[in-house]
Parts: sequence; structure tokens; C-alpha cells
Amino acid sequence: MTREVEYAPIGVPQFDADHRSIAARLNALARAADHHGEESAEEAAAILAEIEEHCTREELLMAELSYRDRERHLLAHEDMLAAAREDLRSGRCGWARRVLRTLARHQFTEDLLFGIAITAAEPKERERKTGT
Repeated sequence: MTREVEYAPIGVPQFDADHRSIAARLNALARAADHHGEESAEEAAAILAEIEEHCTREELLMAELSYRDRERHLLAHEDMLAAAREDLRSGRCGWARRVLRTLARHQFTEDLLFGIAITAAEPKERERKTGT
């Protein structure tokens, strides 16, 4: 039986929603693999596309905010996505579980730090834009 993986919120609603959606899809794929003995390559590819889109949204916001640790976070995305793509191409069973673990580590390190930076930047951005 696959243990469900949930993401703790990082305090950024848009990204928290993305994380919940990705986790739900990966958990469902892992459950299906447990039940049927294999994963749907089509669903795995669709989930990977969703992860890539999420990373792109994060990276755009990092650039907009001149996020201090942007380069490190981008490298983490590149490594994570390259490993997920290669793993998917290999056809090894257990893709969803491996991606869940990798994303959970990423979320509890890089994404959590980015969430803190976004939260800290919001009052400054509001002040700059509105003068209040």
C-alpha cells in the first residue's frame, strides 16, 4: 500500500494550490500502480507537464522579485525535472512514488524558503506601488 504524500502549505495560495493538485495526481497514480501493477505512462507524462508549468510560474516570479536564491532554486528545478524525465523514459515502475519523494524534499527546502521570501517581499512591493 502506498503511503499518501501531502504538501505542507508554503503560504503562497497559487503555489499551494499547485502543490496540492500535483500531490493528488501523483498519489492517485501511485495508488493505481499498486492496484494494477503498472503506472499509466500517459498520466505520468501529463503530471510531469503540470510540474514543469508550475516550475515555470515559480521561476517567473523569482525573476520579477529578484529573488536572492534564484540561481540555486533554478538548478534544483533543472536537476529535479531532468531526473523525472529520465526516470519516466526508463519505464521503471514506481515513478510516481519517486517523484513524490523528490518533490516533497524540494518543497520543504527550496519552495519553503521561496515562500518566506515572497511573504517578506509583499509589504515592500505594496509600499513601492501604493506609497502606503
